[in-house]
Amino acid sequence: MPTTWLENTAADPLIAAELAVLRVPLSSAATEADLIHLSAEDRETAKKLEGTPRHPMFVRTRAALRIIAGTLAGTNPQNIQTEKDQKGGFRINDLSSHSFSLSHAGDWLVVAWSTSGPVGVDLEPFPTYARLPALIGECLNPDEARAIDRLTRDKRPKAFAAMWTAKEAFGKAIGTGVMPSPKLMYAQLDDTSARVASFSAPGSLDFTVETAPEIEGHGCALSYQGAPREVHYFLAAPGGIWSAHWF
Repeated sequence: MPTTWLENTAADPLIAAELAVLRVPLSSAATEADLIHLSAEDRETAKKLEGTPRHPMFVRTRAALRIIAGTLAGTNPQNIQTEKDQKGGFRINDLSSHSFSLSHAGDWLVVAWSTSGPVGVDLEPFPTYARLPALIGECLNPDEARAIDRLTRDKRPKAFAAMWTAKEAFGKAIGTGVMPSPKLMYAQLDDTSARVASFSAPGSLDFTVETAPEIEGHGCALSYQGAPREVHYFLAAPGGIWSAHWF
């Protein structure tokens, strides 16, 4: 399992990857270069959000998705057509062979894709220690709560994030979210790290759930259909195909 994000500046590694996650910085303000990639509907939404904290995140997230999809499809991002599916996710008409999932938190967006079945990704900040008891009560089952309690205080927020992102990523992959209850899902942690060692839930036998390489202050998990296999974890780095968009 990869332990780091591989810096990426070129299109070829992305196009060749059958299962991958790309991490994109969202810390900068939205620009005209971002807006030009949006659909007419998205531009209308962006206009309504002007002056609000949601505006830059919305614009840069939608632009990033189109840029990534355009790179994979070998077409101008402006030509990409997206549609919402019946499960609340989305599909990209130009890439009918790909499944996509995305999540954002803080200054980061993660976009996952697979060419061989459904995929789900989730990114969440580590909770504060003050919020942790309430979150554990709402989101974890008794076995998971006891596993958290056995850890030292400093490891508990990271461990909770690993468990919760695993549940969210799996819920996205199967298209149901964490319903009917996240407590019906069980994420077991490795004894020596806050990484998911095993995962079980209704319908999970045909899916893999794994903890992604660490992002400072955040937990990230990926779920995909099939047995464990190679996952490419990319970081959009300055230069090359990304420099005109995010740096």
